[in-house]
Amino acid sequence: MKMEKCKYFTVDKLKVGVISDSQMSPLSWKKNTIFEDNLIYALETFKKNNCSMIIFAGDICNKASKVAYERYLNCYRKVYGDKLPIIQHVMGNHDYYNLLGEKYARKLFEKMLGQSPYTHYVVNGYHFIGASPKNCSMISAYNGIQDWLDKNIKIAEIDSQNKPIFITTHNSPQNTTYGSEDWGDISLNSIFLRYQNIVNFAGHSHYSILDERSMYNGKYTALSTQSVSYIELEKGKCNGTIPPMAYNYPMGYILDFVDNKVYAHRVDLKRNVYLKENSLWQIFPFEKNGNILKNNLDFVDYDISYRIVNDLTELVFVYPKCNDFVHS
Repeated sequence: MKMEKCKYFTVDKLKVGVISDSQMSPLSWKKNTIFEDNLIYALETFKKNNCSMIIFAGDICNKASKVAYERYLNCYRKVYGDKLPIIQHVMGNHDYYNLLGEKYARKLFEKMLGQSPYTHYVVNGYHFIGASPKNCSMISAYNGIQDWLDKNIKIAEIDSQNKPIFITTHNSPQNTTYGSEDWGDISLNSIFLRYQNIVNFAGHSHYSILDERSMYNGKYTALSTQSVSYIELEKGKCNGTIPPMAYNYPMGYILDFVDNKVYAHRVDLKRNVYLKENSLWQIFPFEKNGNILKNNLDFVDYDISYRIVNDLTELVFVYPKCNDFVHS
Protein backbone atom coordinates (compact mmCIF):
# COMPACT_ATOMS: atom_id res chain seq x y z
CA MET A 1 0.00 0.00 0.00
CA LYS A 2 1.29 3.45 -0.91
CA MET A 3 2.78 5.35 2.03
CA GLU A 4 1.24 8.82 2.18
CA LYS A 5 2.74 11.84 3.85
CA CYS A 6 1.10 13.30 6.93
CA LYS A 7 -1.08 16.35 6.36
CA TYR A 8 -0.61 19.11 8.92
CA PHE A 9 -3.33 21.48 10.15
CA THR A 10 -3.46 24.25 12.72
CA VAL A 11 -6.69 25.54 14.28
CA ASP A 12 -7.33 28.16 16.96
CA LYS A 13 -8.95 25.62 19.29
CA LEU A 14 -9.09 21.89 18.69
CA LYS A 15 -12.53 20.42 19.29
CA VAL A 16 -13.55 17.26 17.43
CA GLY A 17 -16.95 15.83 16.51
CA VAL A 18 -17.06 12.05 15.97
CA ILE A 19 -19.87 10.28 14.09
CA SER A 20 -20.49 7.34 11.77
CA ASP A 21 -23.01 5.36 9.72
CA SER A 22 -25.15 7.88 7.85
CA GLN A 23 -25.97 5.19 5.23
CA MET A 24 -27.23 7.57 2.56
CA SER A 25 -29.70 6.19 0.01
CA PRO A 26 -28.37 5.47 -3.51
CA LEU A 27 -31.82 5.95 -5.05
CA SER A 28 -32.02 9.15 -7.09
CA TRP A 29 -35.82 9.22 -7.07
CA LYS A 30 -36.04 9.02 -3.29
CA LYS A 31 -36.81 12.31 -1.55
CA ASN A 32 -35.07 13.60 1.56
CA THR A 33 -34.79 10.82 4.17
CA ILE A 34 -34.63 10.76 7.97
CA PHE A 35 -30.97 9.70 7.64
CA GLU A 36 -30.19 12.95 5.83
CA ASP A 37 -32.12 14.91 8.45
CA ASN A 38 -30.16 13.19 11.22
CA LEU A 39 -26.82 13.96 9.58
CA ILE A 40 -27.81 17.62 9.22
CA TYR A 41 -28.82 17.72 12.90
CA ALA A 42 -25.41 16.28 13.79
CA LEU A 43 -23.49 18.78 11.69
CA GLU A 44 -25.53 21.68 13.04
CA THR A 45 -24.71 20.57 16.59
CA PHE A 46 -21.01 20.35 15.75
CA LYS A 47 -21.14 23.83 14.23
CA LYS A 48 -22.95 25.30 17.25
CA ASN A 49 -20.30 23.77 19.52
CA ASN A 50 -17.44 25.17 17.42
CA CYS A 51 -15.98 21.82 16.39
CA SER A 52 -12.94 22.51 14.23
CA MET A 53 -12.67 18.91 13.01
CA ILE A 54 -15.08 16.07 12.19
CA ILE A 55 -14.21 12.37 12.14
CA PHE A 56 -16.57 10.10 10.22
CA ALA A 57 -16.06 6.39 10.95
CA GLY A 58 -17.52 4.84 7.80
CA ASP A 59 -20.75 3.70 6.14
CA ILE A 60 -21.35 6.99 4.40
CA CYS A 61 -23.53 5.22 1.84
CA ASN A 62 -26.06 2.45 2.14
CA LYS A 63 -24.70 1.32 -1.24
CA ALA A 64 -21.72 2.99 -2.88
CA SER A 65 -22.93 5.37 -5.60
CA LYS A 66 -22.47 8.95 -6.77
CA VAL A 67 -26.05 9.69 -5.69
CA ALA A 68 -25.41 8.50 -2.11
CA TYR A 69 -22.18 10.50 -1.85
CA GLU A 70 -23.91 13.60 -3.26
CA ARG A 71 -26.64 13.26 -0.64
CA TYR A 72 -23.93 13.09 2.02
CA LEU A 73 -22.00 16.09 0.69
CA ASN A 74 -25.17 18.17 0.31
CA CYS A 75 -25.74 17.85 4.06
CA TYR A 76 -22.37 19.52 4.67
CA ARG A 77 -23.12 22.24 2.12
CA LYS A 78 -26.44 23.03 3.79
CA VAL A 79 -24.78 23.47 7.19
CA TYR A 80 -21.33 24.85 6.37
CA GLY A 81 -21.55 26.25 2.85
CA ASP A 82 -17.99 26.55 1.54
CA LYS A 83 -16.36 26.96 4.98
CA LEU A 84 -15.87 23.34 5.97
CA PRO A 85 -14.06 22.16 9.09
CA ILE A 86 -11.27 19.60 8.80
CA ILE A 87 -12.96 16.29 7.88
CA GLN A 88 -11.41 12.82 8.04
CA HIS A 89 -13.47 10.01 6.54
CA VAL A 90 -12.96 6.27 6.44
CA MET A 91 -14.90 3.75 4.39
CA GLY A 92 -17.27 1.18 5.89
CA ASN A 93 -18.52 -2.15 4.62
CA HIS A 94 -21.59 -0.47 3.05
CA ASP A 95 -19.26 1.83 1.09
CA TYR A 96 -17.99 -1.29 -0.69
CA TYR A 97 -21.45 -2.53 -1.69
CA ASN A 98 -21.65 -2.05 -5.48
CA LEU A 99 -21.67 -4.10 -8.66
CA LEU A 100 -18.21 -3.09 -9.90
CA GLY A 101 -15.91 -4.36 -7.16
CA GLU A 102 -13.66 -3.12 -4.37
CA LYS A 103 -11.25 -1.13 -6.55
CA TYR A 104 -14.14 0.88 -8.04
CA ALA A 105 -15.55 1.52 -4.54
CA ARG A 106 -12.24 2.95 -3.31
CA LYS A 107 -11.83 5.13 -6.42
CA LEU A 108 -15.37 6.43 -6.05
CA PHE A 109 -14.69 7.31 -2.41
CA GLU A 110 -11.53 9.21 -3.44
CA LYS A 111 -13.24 11.01 -6.32
CA MET A 112 -16.30 12.11 -4.35
CA LEU A 113 -14.56 13.08 -1.09
CA GLY A 114 -11.19 14.25 -2.38
CA GLN A 115 -9.17 12.12 0.03
CA SER A 116 -7.61 8.69 0.21
CA PRO A 117 -9.29 5.90 2.21
CA TYR A 118 -6.05 5.84 4.25
CA THR A 119 -5.04 9.17 5.82
CA HIS A 120 -2.78 10.58 8.50
CA TYR A 121 -3.59 14.08 9.75
CA VAL A 122 -1.70 16.04 12.39
CA VAL A 123 -3.85 18.76 13.96
CA ASN A 124 -2.33 21.04 16.59
CA GLY A 125 0.26 18.35 17.25
CA TYR A 126 -2.24 15.48 17.68
CA HIS A 127 -2.09 12.58 15.24
CA PHE A 128 -5.29 11.28 13.64
CA ILE A 129 -4.97 8.13 11.50
CA GLY A 130 -7.90 7.12 9.30
CA ALA A 131 -7.80 3.45 8.26
CA SER A 132 -10.54 2.17 5.99
CA PRO A 133 -11.23 -1.55 5.73
CA LYS A 134 -9.72 -3.21 2.67
CA ASN A 135 -13.01 -4.90 1.80
CA CYS A 136 -16.53 -5.42 3.13
CA SER A 137 -15.69 -8.37 5.38
CA MET A 138 -17.63 -8.35 8.65
CA ILE A 139 -14.90 -10.13 10.62
CA SER A 140 -11.49 -9.60 8.99
CA ALA A 141 -11.49 -6.45 6.86
CA TYR A 142 -8.05 -5.12 7.84
CA ASN A 143 -5.84 -7.95 6.65
CA GLY A 144 -3.39 -6.43 4.20
CA ILE A 145 -3.17 -2.97 5.76
CA GLN A 146 -1.48 -3.91 9.04
CA ASP A 147 1.94 -2.82 7.70
CA TRP A 148 0.54 0.59 6.68
CA LEU A 149 -1.09 1.00 10.07
CA ASP A 150 2.02 -0.05 11.94
CA LYS A 151 4.27 2.37 10.00
CA ASN A 152 1.92 5.29 10.59
CA ILE A 153 1.48 4.51 14.28
CA LYS A 154 5.27 4.41 14.70
CA ILE A 155 5.57 7.83 12.99
CA ALA A 156 2.91 9.20 15.34
CA GLU A 157 4.50 7.58 18.38
CA ILE A 158 7.87 9.24 17.74
CA ASP A 159 6.14 12.62 17.45
CA SER A 160 3.52 12.09 20.19
CA GLN A 161 5.41 12.06 23.46
CA ASN A 162 2.75 11.78 26.19
CA LYS A 163 -0.09 12.31 23.73
CA PRO A 164 -2.82 9.98 22.47
CA ILE A 165 -2.77 8.66 18.90
CA PHE A 166 -6.29 8.64 17.47
CA ILE A 167 -7.08 5.86 15.01
CA THR A 168 -10.42 5.67 13.23
CA THR A 169 -11.58 2.38 11.76
CA HIS A 170 -15.05 1.31 10.73
CA ASN A 171 -15.00 -1.99 12.61
CA SER A 172 -14.11 -2.21 16.28
CA PRO A 173 -11.43 -4.68 17.36
CA GLN A 174 -13.22 -7.86 18.41
CA ASN A 175 -14.20 -8.27 22.09
CA THR A 176 -13.51 -4.68 23.11
CA THR A 177 -16.46 -2.26 23.05
CA TYR A 178 -20.16 -3.05 23.48
CA GLY A 179 -21.27 -4.94 20.37
CA SER A 180 -17.79 -5.92 19.22
CA GLU A 181 -18.33 -9.52 20.25
CA ASP A 182 -20.95 -9.64 17.46
CA TRP A 183 -19.58 -7.05 15.00
CA GLY A 184 -15.87 -6.79 15.85
CA ASP A 185 -12.92 -7.41 13.56
CA ILE A 186 -10.29 -10.04 14.36
CA SER A 187 -7.48 -8.38 12.36
CA LEU A 188 -6.92 -5.21 14.43
CA ASN A 189 -5.75 -6.38 17.86
CA SER A 190 -2.46 -7.71 16.49
CA ILE A 191 -1.51 -4.09 15.72
CA PHE A 192 -3.21 -2.16 18.50
CA LEU A 193 -1.86 -4.33 21.32
CA ARG A 194 1.69 -3.21 20.49
CA TYR A 195 0.94 0.31 21.68
CA GLN A 196 -0.52 1.84 24.85
CA ASN A 197 -1.47 5.37 23.80
CA ILE A 198 -3.93 4.45 21.05
CA VAL A 199 -7.51 5.72 21.14
CA ASN A 200 -9.63 3.92 18.57
CA PHE A 201 -13.00 5.17 17.26
CA ALA A 202 -15.17 2.78 15.28
CA GLY A 203 -18.73 2.60 13.98
CA HIS A 204 -20.50 -0.36 12.38
CA SER A 205 -22.40 -1.85 15.33
CA HIS A 206 -24.93 1.01 15.91
CA TYR A 207 -24.99 -0.01 19.60
CA SER A 208 -25.85 2.75 22.08
CA ILE A 209 -22.95 4.82 23.40
CA LEU A 210 -24.99 5.55 26.53
CA ASP A 211 -24.05 2.04 27.62
CA GLU A 212 -20.84 2.30 29.67
CA ARG A 213 -19.38 -0.70 27.86
CA SER A 214 -19.12 1.46 24.73
CA MET A 215 -15.73 2.57 26.03
CA TYR A 216 -13.14 -0.19 26.39
CA ASN A 217 -10.21 0.24 28.79
CA GLY A 218 -7.57 -2.33 27.98
CA LYS A 219 -3.93 -1.93 26.99
CA TYR A 220 -5.31 0.62 24.53
CA THR A 221 -8.58 2.55 24.51
CA ALA A 222 -11.50 1.97 22.17
CA LEU A 223 -14.85 3.73 21.76
CA SER A 224 -17.77 2.78 19.55
CA THR A 225 -19.67 5.62 17.90
CA GLN A 226 -23.29 4.38 17.65
CA SER A 227 -24.57 6.05 14.44
CA VAL A 228 -26.45 9.02 13.06
CA SER A 229 -28.92 6.73 11.28
CA TYR A 230 -30.42 4.29 13.80
CA ILE A 231 -29.75 2.38 17.02
CA GLU A 232 -29.29 -1.37 17.09
CA LEU A 233 -29.08 -3.86 19.98
CA GLU A 234 -27.88 -7.42 20.35
CA LYS A 235 -30.22 -10.31 19.59
CA GLY A 236 -32.67 -11.55 22.20
CA LYS A 237 -34.27 -8.24 23.20
CA CYS A 238 -38.03 -7.97 23.69
CA ASN A 239 -38.40 -5.45 20.85
CA GLY A 240 -35.94 -7.16 18.54
CA THR A 241 -32.58 -5.75 17.47
CA ILE A 242 -34.08 -2.42 16.30
CA PRO A 243 -35.77 -0.77 19.32
CA PRO A 244 -38.74 1.65 19.17
CA MET A 245 -37.76 5.16 17.98
CA ALA A 246 -34.38 3.79 16.86
CA TYR A 247 -34.19 6.42 14.10
CA ASN A 248 -34.90 9.35 16.41
CA TYR A 249 -31.62 9.53 18.35
CA PRO A 250 -28.54 10.29 16.27
CA MET A 251 -25.61 10.21 18.69
CA GLY A 252 -21.90 10.90 18.66
CA TYR A 253 -19.02 12.46 20.58
CA ILE A 254 -17.58 15.89 21.01
CA LEU A 255 -13.94 15.70 22.11
CA ASP A 256 -12.57 18.46 24.34
CA PHE A 257 -8.82 19.00 24.72
CA VAL A 258 -8.12 20.65 28.09
CA ASP A 259 -4.77 20.86 29.94
CA ASN A 260 -3.25 17.86 28.11
CA LYS A 261 -6.36 15.80 28.85
CA VAL A 262 -8.97 14.61 26.36
CA TYR A 263 -12.65 14.22 27.28
CA ALA A 264 -15.37 12.52 25.22
CA HIS A 265 -18.82 14.07 25.70
CA ARG A 266 -21.71 11.86 24.63
CA VAL A 267 -24.12 14.07 22.72
CA ASP A 268 -27.70 13.75 21.50
CA LEU A 269 -26.95 15.35 18.15
CA LYS A 270 -30.55 15.98 17.17
CA ARG A 271 -31.25 18.07 20.27
CA ASN A 272 -27.74 19.38 21.00
CA VAL A 273 -27.86 17.91 24.51
CA TYR A 274 -24.81 16.58 26.39
CA LEU A 275 -25.78 13.35 28.18
CA LYS A 276 -24.40 11.55 31.26
CA GLU A 277 -22.03 14.38 32.11
CA ASN A 278 -21.90 13.03 35.68
CA SER A 279 -19.92 10.13 34.19
CA LEU A 280 -17.93 12.10 31.63
CA TRP A 281 -15.32 9.93 29.92
CA GLN A 282 -11.73 11.04 30.20
CA ILE A 283 -10.23 9.13 27.32
CA PHE A 284 -6.67 10.31 27.86
CA PRO A 285 -4.73 9.86 30.05
CA PHE A 286 -6.06 6.97 32.13
CA GLU A 287 -4.86 5.82 35.53
CA LYS A 288 -2.93 2.65 34.73
CA ASN A 289 -2.25 -0.48 36.76
CA GLY A 290 0.35 -2.34 34.74
CA ASN A 291 -1.09 -2.74 31.27
CA ILE A 292 -4.70 -2.72 32.45
CA LEU A 293 -6.56 0.57 32.67
CA LYS A 294 -8.86 1.36 35.55
CA ASN A 295 -12.40 0.13 34.92
CA ASN A 296 -15.10 2.80 34.90
CA LEU A 297 -17.92 0.47 35.97
CA ASP A 298 -18.87 -0.07 39.61
CA PHE A 299 -20.28 -3.53 40.35
CA VAL A 300 -21.03 -5.27 43.60
CA ASP A 301 -19.44 -8.65 44.16
CA TYR A 302 -21.98 -11.17 43.07
CA ASP A 303 -22.49 -14.92 42.90
CA ILE A 304 -24.72 -16.91 40.60
CA SER A 305 -27.06 -19.24 42.45
CA TYR A 306 -30.07 -21.30 41.44
CA ARG A 307 -33.45 -22.31 42.74
CA ILE A 308 -36.00 -24.94 41.78
CA VAL A 309 -39.49 -23.63 40.97
CA ASN A 310 -42.16 -26.07 39.76
CA ASP A 311 -39.53 -28.54 38.57
CA LEU A 312 -37.76 -25.74 36.61
CA THR A 313 -34.28 -24.53 37.45
CA GLU A 314 -33.89 -20.74 37.61
CA LEU A 315 -30.55 -18.95 37.72
CA VAL A 316 -30.40 -16.09 40.25
CA PHE A 317 -28.09 -13.08 39.88
CA VAL A 318 -27.47 -10.23 42.29
CA TYR A 319 -28.47 -6.99 40.58
CA PRO A 320 -25.38 -4.84 39.84
CA LYS A 321 -25.03 -1.29 41.13
CA CYS A 322 -24.50 -0.03 37.59
CA ASN A 323 -27.95 0.30 36.02
CA ASP A 324 -26.36 1.03 32.64
CA PHE A 325 -25.02 -2.49 32.33
CA VAL A 326 -28.27 -4.40 32.87
CA HIS A 327 -30.31 -1.97 30.81
CA SER A 328 -32.96 -4.19 29.24
